[in-house]
Amino acid sequence: MFDTFAYQYTRKPPVNVVPRQNVVVRLCSIECCFCHPLAECGHVRDESVSERFSDLEPAFANDLLGWSAISGKLYVWDYTTNYQLYLNPFPNFHVLQPNMQFFAENNVKGVFEEGNAASVSGEFGELRAYLLAKLLWDPYCDVEHEMTEFLEAYYGSQAAPAVREYIDIITNKTVKTEHMFIFDWHDQGVYFTARERIHIDALWDKAEAAAGTPQQLANIQRSRLSFRQYKSNMLLDEFSPLNPYRVSENKKLYADIVAAGITEIHISHPILENPNFWLTPVNWS
Repeated sequence: MFDTFAYQYTRKPPVNVVPRQNVVVRLCSIECCFCHPLAECGHVRDESVSERFSDLEPAFANDLLGWSAISGKLYVWDYTTNYQLYLNPFPNFHVLQPNMQFFAENNVKGVFEEGNAASVSGEFGELRAYLLAKLLWDPYCDVEHEMTEFLEAYYGSQAAPAVREYIDIITNKTVKTEHMFIFDWHDQGVYFTARERIHIDALWDKAEAAAGTPQQLANIQRSRLSFRQYKSNMLLDEFSPLNPYRVSENKKLYADIVAAGITEIHISHPILENPNFWLTPVNWS
């Protein structure tokens, strides 16, 4: 078998050319929005302001249909994390199943899901990997059941509802107000109001208090790093310049990130050993 990418400038299927039977065409979704289903959303990274507020045809989905019509061995290379900021909230759980079903129903024979391979995750990487494994095995599985089962086992049955509510909050707001791409900076995504942040922090406090085992508590605290890093990058709450203890809060956040085993904040850029804590986490690599 010969494997070739349909990637960026080669993504669109050709005219009057078809792949031989021993050629795998691997279609890549790198430009796409990942908080709306690929079959419905045509927004792409680095689009113009006018395009951002327009209804666009789902070009990737159209390209996939074009390749599906001419290729007997169509594969997809898909993306599941924010490579610009691994710790930034990336609520894509609700699109994993519709995207996988779209692939399965349109002649896709194989799927590779690229995530954060640098280290353990502080942004639900374990949950995402579990759900993707289930969906790759069966795109029509009961994904809500699978998600609940994982949350209860990983965070504890008493803590799971608070973690799930947090996921629902960040998902619903992102879907309604933003498009989400895999190379977004912290200030390009959704913004949470002071009231929303107070509620979210209370959910994490509730989850920590309800953890059933030390390992479940560690899992909760590691997953909470995502929201703490978001606030620090956005200079909010305990990380506000108006807080005289802001540098101490940054030092504590940094220590917790390192203790959790997280080695990269940006793709291919290791965390510095002694960063400037007057700066935000985006500058710690």
